[in-house]
Amino acid sequence: MRALTRLEDYLENAPMKTKIAIAAAGTLMAALVATQTLPSAAHASELHPQRTAPIVQHTGTTAASDLVGRDRNIDPVRMAPIVQHSSTPYKSDEKDRALAIERLRPLPATTVSDIGTVNKLNERTRDMLRDANEIATRFHESKAWTGDMFTPEQKAKNIAQAFMLAQMRADHPEEKKLDGYVLKLREDIPENRVVNNIIADVNFKRETLRNATLELGALVEAMKDNRLEDVEKHRFMMETLLKDASYAMNDSTDWSMKAGRELDR
Repeated sequence: MRALTRLEDYLENAPMKTKIAIAAAGTLMAALVATQTLPSAAHASELHPQRTAPIVQHTGTTAASDLVGRDRNIDPVRMAPIVQHSSTPYKSDEKDRALAIERLRPLPATTVSDIGTVNKLNERTRDMLRDANEIATRFHESKAWTGDMFTPEQKAKNIAQAFMLAQMRADHPEEKKLDGYVLKLREDIPENRVVNNIIADVNFKRETLRNATLELGALVEAMKDNRLEDVEKHRFMMETLLKDASYAMNDSTDWSMKAGRELDR
């Protein structure tokens, strides 16, 4: 008798409502990933120790008064640039140009009034970045995504379900309603340079995740059509994009998480 994989063991013991949700999403998830508008690390060794397990194959408020007393202007030194163009050894086509246009589309903004909410959204975004990194950097390690054990359609489904599971297990599910938004400080909140710098970093992570998710959706479609060069192209682009946010893969290098926690004390 073969041993269950981690994902199979999870599904075997998951609550019934989780099994139903995964089963219902199985046939639709590839299309959902392709149309993701989530907000948008390259090395698995940099991942948080509690989130290093690869996603394996699947065969079937703090008060607003906390934000007081500093300069609202954003420090340009802390403004990580959002990369709009990435070099790649792979040729481009009309689909790539459509992706580039979609990456330029601004995410909708939502206002926040307390650092506690900002911190939760920061942690949630970072969790999803980590799991997107798992898929991009460990892609060739799983027979669920490469090799000849599965059909192209099954591989595409496995990738989509892996990312869906990543979203399900991300921290602070109570803030899921704000996925897909960038943040801005409410206008009537007193000036605060530090908070604005933190929000700028959260927004950079969300833009990066959105862009990587768009590439993941294109990868799923390419996998389904068995366009192997396009599969590798979009995996490469995911990994390239995530390198810009590699600092967010670890508590010791994620400056905005540290600053946010200090303000929330």
